[in-house]
Amino acid sequence: MKKRKWCSTSIAISLFLLIVSLAGCTPGESGESRTFRTYKDKDYGFSISYPRDWEIVSDERISGMKIVAFWNPRDENRGKPVFTLAKDNRTAETNSQSYFEEVRENLELAKIYNYSFLSKDEVVVDSMPAIKHIFNFDGDVETLASMQVYVAQSKSVWIMTLLCAPEHFGSLESTFDAMVSSFHLF
Repeated sequence: MKKRKWCSTSIAISLFLLIVSLAGCTPGESGESRTFRTYKDKDYGFSISYPRDWEIVSDERISGMKIVAFWNPRDENRGKPVFTLAKDNRTAETNSQSYFEEVRENLELAKIYNYSFLSKDEVVVDSMPAIKHIFNFDGDVETLASMQVYVAQSKSVWIMTLLCAPEHFGSLESTFDAMVSSFHLF
């Protein structure tokens, strides 16, 4: 059981490291976008919307991981908020609450991240119960704010992650919430 717990945390921590490597995580001039495009992935069977002025991060930048990431490339030299979506295939049935508990426990045990829990909310994403987990942690250079949303479906968990500087989280949260709300499995 302990090995499985560390595996889910490894995925969550790997996503953090990936996101930290993508950006300095402070938003640029664009701010929130009110218009969205839709990304559809037929291989994984989902769609999600993202701000019109953002782009999909190239596969080369995300090291071939089985995720999709979005950002505004015009903010590259100043850093930017980043949103990623990943899927964790489990060996047994799971639910969003137990997945959240696993991730939180293991982040607390990984002292190097200086994990700081901020909130947990039960939400609904594509008619499925989900958990919205907001926290701060220490990245390579600075403290970062993160929101992860865990959507469990049988033996899979969809993990939507955003990352930005804590002082900009409040101004970006509604954009990220809109992205999460647009997630749809088909």
